Amino acid sequence: MTEDYRLEFAEELVGVPDPFRRFWTPYRMAYISGENKPRGNRPEDGCPFCRAPQRSDEDALIVHRGEHCYVIMNLYPYGPGHMLVCPYRHVAGYVDATQDEVVEMAELTQDAIRTLQEAVSYIHLTLPTNREV
Repeated sequence: MTEDYRLEFAEELVGVPDPFRRFWTPYRMAYISGENKPRGNRPEDGCPFCRAPQRSDEDALIVHRGEHCYVIMNLYPYGPGHMLVCPYRHVAGYVDATQDEVVEMAELTQDAIRTLQEAVSYIHLTLPTNREV
């Protein structure tokens, strides 16, 4: 028995729902190719998370500002509602955060999850932390 297979090009799939619920993200190529990437790992190298709080909420995509942390929508999201909870202070990783920063990150993460659950019927939840070595 011979089955017919059809090669599908990604360009033809824009806006077409499929059972995998793929998220079409061609705009991520700008980030992947280096647009807006920092020059290094220090705040003065252009860290986007150090720069964001210095801008207006609208320009930086900040949706909430707390005392120690803020919540920002990802400019190059992996999926709908992709948010990041960031401390104002530049830290290399979660273990370098102060107790106050950790508590506020946890509270803001809970608030963000609740907000997404109220806004949309389906959310994909991942809670990663970045560690620069």
